[in-house]
Amino acid sequence: MTFAGAVNGIGNGMYVPFTLVFFHYVTGLSFPVVGAVLTVTGLAGMGALPLAGAAVDRFGARPVQYVLYTVRAVGFLLYPAAHSLPAFAAVAFLTAAADRAFPAAQSALIGEVARGADRDRL
Repeated sequence: MTFAGAVNGIGNGMYVPFTLVFFHYVTGLSFPVVGAVLTVTGLAGMGALPLAGAAVDRFGARPVQYVLYTVRAVGFLLYPAAHSLPAFAAVAFLTAAADRAFPAAQSALIGEVARGADRDRL
């Protein structure tokens, strides 16, 4: 659990500073367009949070967390192939939806595996 949190933190820490420059270079879109796409898809991705909560209730936190990790990984692997605005927006939405839904699964998993004082530490 701690390892998963560390991987997530490092990934987000490396992702944020280089996002605009990388996507500008890969897609050829202007910085304002890249920023607008990331903002809109990030906000739209928040709609996945209730869906993730329902999935956690139905399937359990661990399987949902694995699916979200996989979707995020696939999204990041697809970014270099997103050379047009529609492709970039689609990949950004897919990745943002999985990213925004992740806390629902992570919080539920903590509740499943930790009890008492151990839960407070996590």
